[in-house]
Amino acid sequence: LVFGSNEETLEQVVVERLCQLDQTLAIWDFSLGGQVGATINEHIRGANQLRGSVYVPACQKWIWQNHLGTEAVDLQLELLRIARQIRLQWESDVAVVIGPFREDDQGRPIYSIAITNGVVDLEQTHVYSGHRSLVRSRAIKQVLNALRLFLPPH
Repeated sequence: LVFGSNEETLEQVVVERLCQLDQTLAIWDFSLGGQVGATINEHIRGANQLRGSVYVPACQKWIWQNHLGTEAVDLQLELLRIARQIRLQWESDVAVVIGPFREDDQGRPIYSIAITNGVVDLEQTHVYSGHRSLVRSRAIKQVLNALRLFLPPH
């Protein structure tokens, strides 16, 4: 996991790349308390790169997860569907969806990420683990790093 480049933080690298590409971003967050959007927003400094960031409250997650449990739904496909939808609705170049926490077959907490630009899709699943004082910031960095890798290189 890369945490920055030269003297820049990972957050600064992602925002700088979005600005260089003149691309906008939309974020839908089921798990990380809206912190990915807040982190991006802290580093934008007047640019219009962040079109929107939504954190889904726990009660809505519960309804959504129970709805998924009643139907044969592929979570990754559903996250990609949401990413495609918010990209279009918010007229954004790139959309990121951070899925709800769930358990893998070993009982570990995991979450998935879906990123799309309308042409290319990226799906990742990460284990949500580590020291309790660092686990959320580590997960935020994982999402930002996935976005960094998704964006076209210089």
